[in-house]
Amino acid sequence: MRSWLPQRRGPIYCAPACGGGCTYVAFAKATKTAAKLAARLGRGWEAEVFENLGWHFNVNNKSMDLNVSLCNTSYMAILAEQYAGFGKMPERAIAGAIHKAKPTLAEMCRIDAAIKSYQARTR
Repeated sequence: MRSWLPQRRGPIYCAPACGGGCTYVAFAKATKTAAKLAARLGRGWEAEVFENLGWHFNVNNKSMDLNVSLCNTSYMAILAEQYAGFGKMPERAIAGAIHKAKPTLAEMCRIDAAIKSYQARTR
């Protein structure tokens, strides 16, 4: 079984199981870009770099269950693994994902209020 741990061989930095010929330069660029994006978005954001026939990255905010990645020339944000937003700026992508989730959040708040009202009456 081939290893998924990347190995450095000259300019190549790639896992034997990948076989994509991933480069150290691409790894360094993904690492730097991810760190800058996490810093830009602020407290609670963590960078993640991964290999998948090339080096890619995303940033995650676990407390909000929110993930942001760069896709070609625009950003994609995924909230709670089901609401996606897109934009040329990461903040726009995040706003789009939140906008799509708001109707569900409003419904959940309505249900929560009904449950609390029911519990208060039945105590």
